[in-house]
Amino acid sequence: MLVGILALQGDYFLHMQALDKLNVKHILVRDSKSLYKTDGLIIPGGESTVISKMIYRNNMNNDLIKYAKSNSIYGTCAGAIVMSSKINDYIVKPLKIINVQVMRNFWGRQIHSFSENIKLSFTKKYFNATFIRAPKFKILSNDLTILSNMENEPILIRNKKHLISSFHPEIGNDLSIHEYFVKMIDK
Repeated sequence: MLVGILALQGDYFLHMQALDKLNVKHILVRDSKSLYKTDGLIIPGGESTVISKMIYRNNMNNDLIKYAKSNSIYGTCAGAIVMSSKINDYIVKPLKIINVQVMRNFWGRQIHSFSENIKLSFTKKYFNATFIRAPKFKILSNDLTILSNMENEPILIRNKKHLISSFHPEIGNDLSIHEYFVKMIDK
């Protein structure tokens, strides 16, 4: 298995470290050619407007949409925003990979960043999640499964192939969510 990490902008380095700790082979993806070498993809957090612009500037948008039909993608924070179907503003062009509407910066601005212990549906332990200008998700279809909530808001969601989180699982030492995503790729 080879996992790609979209490396156009954002915190891809910490995702590399997480995959290293799990002994999962990975490459940085900066173009469509390298994308198609991978079995699954992580779109990291960062600045969603920049990531979106870089995807379109590098002509990767159609390839990412095509890739998503047969491969798993995990979007964290800004990555989730890019993967969404609808966004509350017109700055980001969504790829419409997962059927959620996104409200950017719902959990506060950069200065309001925080960590919270959250419950994950697939493990008994709590996960310390870091929220940095985190988006809110509104579920738009019944093919989605909520894997974690906070304050009655879904913060970790999947469909059959894809996973999104409003927080940054790459910050910290708990690899539970990365392990979960790798298992999704294997299915």
